[in-house]
Amino acid sequence: KLCDLVEAELSGHTLNFFVLSRVDTVDYAILKRMQQVGFKMIIYGVESFSNKILLDMQKKVKGDDQAVIALKAVEDTVRAGLIARLNLILFYPTTRLEDIKITIDNSIKLMELGAIIDPFTYVESYSGAPITTQGFETVNRKYSMEDMGEEIEVPDVILPQDPIVREVAKEALELKPKIDEKIKLKYTWKDKLPAPVNTLSLFKAIYISAGFDTEKIDSLIDK
Repeated sequence: KLCDLVEAELSGHTLNFFVLSRVDTVDYAILKRMQQVGFKMIIYGVESFSNKILLDMQKKVKGDDQAVIALKAVEDTVRAGLIARLNLILFYPTTRLEDIKITIDNSIKLMELGAIIDPFTYVESYSGAPITTQGFETVNRKYSMEDMGEEIEVPDVILPQDPIVREVAKEALELKPKIDEKIKLKYTWKDKLPAPVNTLSLFKAIYISAGFDTEKIDSLIDK
């Protein structure tokens, strides 16, 4: 109905739209219709491709296999000619290494199709959020604002429970700037890395820290 209204009332106007959606409320027919009337991009809060983590997060995606539903929604979005943009949380408090690998492996496949991945590392702790009452360990952070000559405090982050994941996360975030510099040097790139390459750099840092093979990530960075 919304697409019909857009077509009827805004036909002839060069307007583009983006929307936020759940992965379980779209299908290919709706996505294709949206593309026809000027919708350009859909942002999905996928968060993870591990069913265990999705259950821990209480995502409540309709269906038995939440991860498969998310994958199909993104694939259908790209196939319909829309840009699919995904938000992920890599180091959710209950995450294990296998959950991270499942999420990153599937993210790489979707990036090869043209999806945009926006990975967030830790869960941020906001007062009143249910997750803050579950007894997870938090740590305070400060960001240095070099251009302003001062530090600003940001919300505490909730650390992963698994000590291996916690160490991998710490090592990866320390390693990523070095990987960024190697990529810039290899391609004589002087500006900030393009967003997809920045995402892949983070994935590579995590895989190196976890002892996983980075061949597919390196190949996609080259592309």
